Amino acid sequence: MGEITIEILSKETLTILEQMEKLKLLRIRHASTSKLEQKQPEKRRWAGSISKEEGAELRRQLAEMRNEWDRNI
Repeated sequence: MGEITIEILSKETLTILEQMEKLKLLRIRHASTSKLEQKQPEKRRWAGSISKEEGAELRRQLAEMRNEWDRNI
């Protein structure tokens, strides 16, 4: 058929692809890790971990905790 490149975002996805390989539906060719890291900017490696809103809320809570710590000492 042809070749495509996909980015695997979870271990479960890799498991499904490996099962498809056993059924002879596709062939997995593992690229070297360093090659993949070079293609992806640092930001992209962590994309989707948490939403921007969750990140903002975590930063707000952290700042609040730090302020409480400073006040109580």
